[in-house]
Amino acid sequence: VNVVLVVGMKVGDVPKVRELSEACGMDVAIILLNAGLDGMAFKSEEQRTFFEESYETVYYYGLRPHPKWSAGILYRKFPENWSVANKGGLMMETLLEKDTRPTMDEIDEVLRKAAEKPSFGKAVSNLFGKK
Repeated sequence: VNVVLVVGMKVGDVPKVRELSEACGMDVAIILLNAGLDGMAFKSEEQRTFFEESYETVYYYGLRPHPKWSAGILYRKFPENWSVANKGGLMMETLLEKDTRPTMDEIDEVLRKAAEKPSFGKAVSNLFGKK
């Protein structure tokens, strides 16, 4: 099996990596490490679509996955589902699991619902009269 590792891809590398992908086809595994595709300023929507449709995210760990929230984690470890989690008391609480990456609206909704729920720590404090 032939493998090409592309580490720390920048926006200027996008056309070269795409050309390599198309030239190699399925004969070569191309692995993008720390590609930063989420924050990348692609020159066109067509470039973004190519990478989203041509590559599978096998590991992802992103803190604060929605700009409106200062909490939350978006996580995936292939072949498992995508997960949105948040700190719930002393542990992480999984708020959503999907086989596809959650949309920003879905992340916003589950983080909003989690923020509305009383936390375990607050519930314990209330039992002992601390508010």
